[in-house]
Amino acid sequence: MVTIDHTYEAPEVVFPGNRIALQVNPQPPQTTVLTTRIADVRFVLDSIAAIAAGANPDAEHHPLPAGLPAILDLSRTGMFGHSIGGDTTAQVMAVDDRIIAGLDLDGTIVPTVPCTPAEFDPLATAVARKLGGRLFMCSAGVTPFQTPGKPEAAGIPGFWQGLSGWRLFLSMNDSAHFTYTDYEAFLSQLAAAGIITASQASEVVIPYIGTIPPGQAIAAQRAYIRAFFGLQLRHENNHLLDGPSAQYPEIDFVASGS
Repeated sequence: MVTIDHTYEAPEVVFPGNRIALQVNPQPPQTTVLTTRIADVRFVLDSIAAIAAGANPDAEHHPLPAGLPAILDLSRTGMFGHSIGGDTTAQVMAVDDRIIAGLDLDGTIVPTVPCTPAEFDPLATAVARKLGGRLFMCSAGVTPFQTPGKPEAAGIPGFWQGLSGWRLFLSMNDSAHFTYTDYEAFLSQLAAAGIITASQASEVVIPYIGTIPPGQAIAAQRAYIRAFFGLQLRHENNHLLDGPSAQYPEIDFVASGS
């Protein structure tokens, strides 16, 4: 697995020579952030391809782990992200066919060009159509299809309508936007330790991670992400994506297609 810290978005990113780039506030417009993220991901894909070909793209020429090129199979590359990371996944797939399966964790689909809210859905549809028949799954803390006009629904209906390959939309009951991040574990632990007071919990914890028990939320996320990429990249079907599961009753199957 490869993870990416986006420079000037992450709190700090360390470059060769111990140069540290700090987060920039306020952040640039979202279209700029998204365009930069797309370029970052494609750079990483190029670097992985170089490693697979036997090259070493490390800027400081540190040796790579022995045998690494031989185990990379670039014909089975998937990507997932949370929030704008999920949007980035879709946008990268629209311009780079090296990613064959994508997963969006509670992200909207925001176009890479300035536009009005009314233009979100048509432009998101155009992004989806560029994926062709490639595979995509969405998971959300709410069901955007039931809240038209709300910010969390931006672009999602249009994107969904434009998909033509295998697709699945899930939602997690009693969750919130940051349920899909480390906050799910950290905030609940701080609240349990009394570091976050009960009054603060109602103002911070619940709006951020909802009321679903953290262990339940994390277990469900791990299971469904593993099931999706296991099915699409390894052709291993544990049938968890076939329909609702008694083991994970918090997961609702909102829509599907193939």
